[in-house]
Amino acid sequence: MADPLEGCRAKIERAKEHYRELSHEFDAFFELEPYGIASFENPASGEHLFFARVSRELPVRWGVIAGEIVHHLRSALDLLAWQLVLDNGGTPKTGGGGTMFPIVRSPEDFESFGRGKVQDASEAVVVSIGNIQPYTRGHEIEEDLLYILHQLDIRDKHQVLSPAVGVVRSGSVTYTDTSENAAVSQYAIGGSDLISPLEDGTIILRHPLSELTPELNVLQGQVTFDIAFEQGGPAEGKLLLPTPNLLISLVDQMITWFRPMLQQDFA
Repeated sequence: MADPLEGCRAKIERAKEHYRELSHEFDAFFELEPYGIASFENPASGEHLFFARVSRELPVRWGVIAGEIVHHLRSALDLLAWQLVLDNGGTPKTGGGGTMFPIVRSPEDFESFGRGKVQDASEAVVVSIGNIQPYTRGHEIEEDLLYILHQLDIRDKHQVLSPAVGVVRSGSVTYTDTSENAAVSQYAIGGSDLISPLEDGTIILRHPLSELTPELNVLQGQVTFDIAFEQGGPAEGKLLLPTPNLLISLVDQMITWFRPMLQQDFA
């Protein structure tokens, strides 16, 4: 008999295909050098300002591709739930209130809602599903990858997922002293926080002119630009490429973890 989780694996493989497509377009986009930095002195504020230059908008289709990745992964989990019910001799239910892999915020939600989504699976399976819910995983619910996947899927049903216009992930500016006591001073851009959303003219570093002398020149400005999901969305601040890849790995691991729980033997 064929492996009943073959459909789950096929969904994951399709998500990987979309991820490779997104990654290829991402690389091609950055080859066009859409982001850069410039600087000027502002005597009125007494600052040397560094700001972003943005020459290209992000393709809307990136949100569509990201949505397709999310959909296939969420669907793979629902197919898993369907097969776990069948494996126990149960009859999966269709429709809006039917069988699905529950992802909930609290133990109370799991007892009142989650169990019903897999009610005909074995008790061991239901308990195992409860044990990997976002509220059990030791960090904020909104930071949990499983919960992010669920929320992204819900959002994608109603609107195209939207990355931010861009972010500064890290960077630094180096000044060199041209006097006899030549010295180099380096200042970090962004710190541990992303600078987002990034638009043309966004200030990314302010440096007091009082700290500068005529002998100081800007030797080098190095900035790492990236793309992150939109502010206010389920994956706010999460980087566009790493996040779907992490979601793919998570769902792949979950399918592997539940596979031995199937009671029947398959060739």
